Amino acid sequence: MPTDTRHTRTVILVTGLVVVVGVALVMLARGTDPVEVVAILFFAPVLVGLLYLGPAGGTFLAIAAAAGYVGLRWPAIQLVGWEPVVGRIATRAVGYLLFGLAGGWATRTLLADLDRLSTVGDVDPTTGLHTARAFTRLAVSERERVDRYGGEFTVAVVPVSGLPERRARRRRTLNELGQAVRSSLRKTDHLAFVTAGGRPALAVILTGTDTVGAGPAIGHLERAAAGLGLGTGTVDVAAYPSDPEGVRSIVDAITSGATTTSPT
Repeated sequence: MPTDTRHTRTVILVTGLVVVVGVALVMLARGTDPVEVVAILFFAPVLVGLLYLGPAGGTFLAIAAAAGYVGLRWPAIQLVGWEPVVGRIATRAVGYLLFGLAGGWATRTLLADLDRLSTVGDVDPTTGLHTARAFTRLAVSERERVDRYGGEFTVAVVPVSGLPERRARRRRTLNELGQAVRSSLRKTDHLAFVTAGGRPALAVILTGTDTVGAGPAIGHLERAAAGLGLGTGTVDVAAYPSDPEGVRSIVDAITSGATTTSPT
């Protein structure tokens, strides 16, 4: 699930604006031509464009900045012609365009990498299920949704035993387990592979479901594990809002999922 990039964009924007304004102030303090100071400030809208509109937006605003610079130099052009200022105009235009294109590409790549890292942190690579971190966050979000709009949900943890000790076999078994448990649950439910009480476990959030209605889903998880020759232990289950302490206790006991080489 992609990460929220608003904070990252804001940090880059604020940092960039501080740099642009700082350079402009230094230029003013050194007595630089005010037109060139304003030309430096034109990098600010280009920065906004590349951050929020990508390379295309950065390029468009870079062209607009170049046109604005020509406008600033227009009185000089009318007075002495194009030849004395064309080199400076070309330099500024190329600078704006490179900033818009390269900056837009770099920002898009950075945000894509952040999304990818977020996905890696939220999905267990072996089972394809949520990690403990993602599961905990989803439980909090579901609780807030129920508090705001009503309804209910159930949290259940099914301990799993009998995982192979050899790395390759363990990885294959966990991969098959992830596929098996995902196949019959609803898209609105949330599955995770975690450690609970020091043991590998499947954890599930069943939306719009009480503990009675959770029985068939829990049974599916147990049968999926049994189909792979795995055992299951005593299931911890609690519903919200009828048993908030039980839900909190289950979620608090969950830690990161067991690795492919960790013991059963």
